[in-house]
Amino acid sequence: MKLNQTTTLILLLFLNTAIYSQQDIMQIDSIINIENTTKETLFDRVNEHLTKQLKNLKQEEYLFKNRDKEKGIITLKRKYKYLIDGSIGKRYTDKVIEYDYTVLFKNNKIRVVIENFKHPYYGIATKDKNYPIETKPKGHMKKWYYKTYNEYLNKVEVYKYALIKDIKEAVSKKSKIEEDW
Repeated sequence: MKLNQTTTLILLLFLNTAIYSQQDIMQIDSIINIENTTKETLFDRVNEHLTKQLKNLKQEEYLFKNRDKEKGIITLKRKYKYLIDGSIGKRYTDKVIEYDYTVLFKNNKIRVVIENFKHPYYGIATKDKNYPIETKPKGHMKKWYYKTYNEYLNKVEVYKYALIKDIKEAVSKKSKIEEDW
């Protein structure tokens, strides 16, 4: 298939737009340093922390997508219940948000990547537009929609940093097996 100049130019513009729109997806990529700690020890601490609230093996199998101590990676698909402030529009906004959570391990440090926050109504949390046009209602609901979408983005931002704080605290503490007794 031979492309002419116009087709090539349109294709390049499309690719640049697709790459640009992916850049503003809300994510956090953080490195946490823990001195004098092996990759395996860090893996065990994080794994213990992430599994302590699970009630059964089925939940663990559903939650963990990849868990490889030798390669030094844990990948999860997590969820949390999102609640809006106020009472209008709860049937659209009070939903379960899914996101991807990855932890990579090396000696003395971990890398935590939290991304792809997805709300069933608003879609992927992104800062590249004021609101996702594809779901925006018409008419008088526009002001409400803009307000609640920005509230969604703000709450995702707060939640991301709370997750980082939580994992940093968990990985900094020795597990019961490591403690001197």
